[in-house]
Amino acid sequence: GSGMGLRGAGKATSTVPFTIRAEIDRSKVYKGQQVIVSYYLYRRAKVFNIQVQKYPILDGFLREDLDLPILSQRLDSESVVVDGVAYERSLLARYAAYPLKDGKLPIDSMSIKGNYYPNTGIDLDSDNPLQGFFQQMQPREWSHSSDRVQVEVLPLPTDGRPGSFTGGVGDFTLESAINKQEVKANEAVTLTLKIEGAGNTAAIGEPKVKWPKDLEVFETKSRPL
Repeated sequence: GSGMGLRGAGKATSTVPFTIRAEIDRSKVYKGQQVIVSYYLYRRAKVFNIQVQKYPILDGFLREDLDLPILSQRLDSESVVVDGVAYERSLLARYAAYPLKDGKLPIDSMSIKGNYYPNTGIDLDSDNPLQGFFQQMQPREWSHSSDRVQVEVLPLPTDGRPGSFTGGVGDFTLESAINKQEVKANEAVTLTLKIEGAGNTAAIGEPKVKWPKDLEVFETKSRPL
């Protein structure tokens, strides 16, 4: 099924109306390397009035918000099968996390509560003529917290590390451009460097350049994208 093979997915429980699970794209990384943390809602009943009781802090990581559908309550669903059981899965929140230290770091849980109609074996989202009857049933309340998952963080290797390394870990590209090809003496030329890619660009320091003596360098202006 779609839920299997994802680190942190664990086993689903078919006897509860919904569960929330933390899933990570990798369980072993280097210090500063990006980890994508996704919190999913798995449901087997019609769930509404979802409220977050606890957002993850991700202590020991630098956290960046990527996608937070739970804030708008607009949750797209996809059908998945876990351990032979069918579920509707919806993304609640997704973060990019950058470990700040070595060792085994926990990905803390996210907690939600919500109301649901008991699942009687009929899909309440369908056009079944009995749908109206089940919707008149008294809704129930359920809360759930995701299990903690763990990330093993390795120290950065020292072999082959360049002397200009400032801490940026990831998959980056570097582009450079100047605004003029021909200039007169004492006329300004703007050199623009752009770094982008998957990783914490804030950890990349200003490149150290040995400028020619015939150039006067003005203060650098940087702008995060």
